[in-house]
Amino acid sequence: MGLKTGYFDSIRNVYAREGAIGFYRGCVPPFFGSVIFRSTQFSVFEAVYTRLQSESGDGVCSEIPGMSGVEYRTILAGLAGGSARSFIECPFEYAKVKR
Repeated sequence: MGLKTGYFDSIRNVYAREGAIGFYRGCVPPFFGSVIFRSTQFSVFEAVYTRLQSESGDGVCSEIPGMSGVEYRTILAGLAGGSARSFIECPFEYAKVKR
């Protein structure tokens, strides 16, 4: 069986050599990494969002003018969640690129 470089040829070759499981080889570690990163992001978002609601006055919970109801605490919680995810994810991504 000669190797060709087309899309459908690649699909046929993978299926012939490894079966259907060959299409999913190597998917498990990135999947679990993604679960960790996203759960961290949304946990930090929810913690900051709730904390700003309970401890602040009306300033942070007020709507941003011209933003259709978006509150300042939503922006701040999103910033904190994204920063936490970046802090955890960047070393892993750097290690993947460097190997």
